[in-house]
Amino acid sequence: MVDLSVASISVPGILPDKLKIIADCGFKGVDLFERDVIGFDGTPEDLVALAADLGLTINSLYPFRDFEGRTGANRDRAFARLDAKLDLARRLGAGTLVVWSS
Repeated sequence: MVDLSVASISVPGILPDKLKIIADCGFKGVDLFERDVIGFDGTPEDLVALAADLGLTINSLYPFRDFEGRTGANRDRAFARLDAKLDLARRLGAGTLVVWSS
């Protein structure tokens, strides 16, 4: 069986409300847009608990774009950002980190 997941960016409102709507619609997973995570009033672990209470798993994190094609110091900064985002994805239990193309 394949469970359905939806991106948090596709639902209006603040993240707790979005997650409730997503769960009420029958989805089992959510793909989190980083701006939703930043606006959440709690820790990543609090967010995981909220999602779990609603029967949702956090499948992926969409943290940033403009990653590819960097050189020199810009590339170094991009990889430093990547390390921080990978840590956030781990804390959220997200198995996938999505990098948007620029």
